[in-house]
Amino acid sequence: MIIIKKLIAFLFLVSFSLINMNGQWVRQFSEAGSEYPQVIHTTKEGFSYFAGHTEIDNYNGYSWIMKLSPDGEKLKVNSYKIGWDTPNSKDETQSVYHDEEGYFIFAGNTEAYPKYVYVAAKQMYVYKVSYEGDIIWTKTIGSVLSSSCNDVCGTPDGGCIAAGYSYSINTGGKDVTLVKLDSYGEIEWQRSYGGTGSDEACAVFPANDGGYIFAANSYSFFPFNGDFWVVKVNEWGDVEWEKTYGRNMEDRIYSFNIVSDGGYIMAGESFAGESGNSDIWILKLSVSGDILWQKAYTQGERSRADSIIALPEGGYAVAGTYWEQKRKQIVFFKLSDQGEIIWQKKFSSSLPNEESSNDSSVSIVQSIDGGYVVLGLTETTQKSEKYVLVIKTLANGDLSNCGYLNESYLSVVDTNIIPLESSLEISAPVLYEHDVQVIPASTNFNTWILCPYKKNIIRR
Repeated sequence: MIIIKKLIAFLFLVSFSLINMNGQWVRQFSEAGSEYPQVIHTTKEGFSYFAGHTEIDNYNGYSWIMKLSPDGEKLKVNSYKIGWDTPNSKDETQSVYHDEEGYFIFAGNTEAYPKYVYVAAKQMYVYKVSYEGDIIWTKTIGSVLSSSCNDVCGTPDGGCIAAGYSYSINTGGKDVTLVKLDSYGEIEWQRSYGGTGSDEACAVFPANDGGYIFAANSYSFFPFNGDFWVVKVNEWGDVEWEKTYGRNMEDRIYSFNIVSDGGYIMAGESFAGESGNSDIWILKLSVSGDILWQKAYTQGERSRADSIIALPEGGYAVAGTYWEQKRKQIVFFKLSDQGEIIWQKKFSSSLPNEESSNDSSVSIVQSIDGGYVVLGLTETTQKSEKYVLVIKTLANGDLSNCGYLNESYLSVVDTNIIPLESSLEISAPVLYEHDVQVIPASTNFNTWILCPYKKNIIRR
């Protein structure tokens, strides 16, 4: 019995070591050369799902979701296109939510040419599909002016909450728009929130008390040059509290998440002056929106945080983009609970044909083995093509034998701003619903293996 136990333990260690050896890789994916990745998820089995959309031209585009094996092999791609009864339509996926029951909820905007009477060309859409790709329900939501859905999140009742913007007839600017849908995709309620300027949601979550909280970029409140904006509403969308967070110049929020203590973590970009340089700016908030700590992370030129997540072991993982000699590179790093940098890395790829490129991050998630999966975008400088970039690292952010990864040198500075109470207006927007057909589309993504380094290997 002792020998058998030792043998089982040995085999477990060997298999775990092999998983860790294979748990680092870099892949690029492209089909039309105009791909826009938006979100990535990992599963407890080690698989990765990432989603986005492809622009064929100014009038046509479709959404897709791709499944990768733990070692980065492409397993499956499902593609979808809104089936307007018009010659052309273009879909842009902005967010995808996944649950533990085997479903994905897509959200974004769709444009139909020629546009419908009484409805703008650009409308928000939300639709639900299974892991196998079967379409459960679909909904487009729009008004006489353009609207878009930027984020969607499942709710405890089996429905979802969608957040984005719709243009205000009164001010001409954007207002944050929330739409609550039930488990069948039917609208339960809708609200718009905004001021005299333009306001656009970037994230929304169900709160622990049955309400919802959203984060937005606001240009409506003092000093009117762009602030982080956080609003807590009850289960029917009525405001309970709201606060703006801003430094002297423009600030843009790109990522917002709930953490285990009931508070929030948010990250984005804070501009420092007329030079165009900016810092990564991260704030940890209490459950009532008070600032617990705030820090800026800088390397001298422009920097932004594109994604931040709270880690089960404590601390946070961040993926961002920074400019070095006017070339974009990806930076990702791990923070302590108080925002101190534990490690930091930067990544800059070269393309299969050795053409120079710009890399920017989109999202970061933690994988089952404790490593990280970073979703990004590679843009060529000559042909203006866009490729999906997926980076799988070890738990310390490393990529062995990968020449594209280097140490980063962000410095940390404490900031000292006080949140302000804002004064918004709430309205019930006039939005029209359409039950439209979602049509599976055909895709043929190519794969380039960057790391482990195998020059110019392409898999179809």
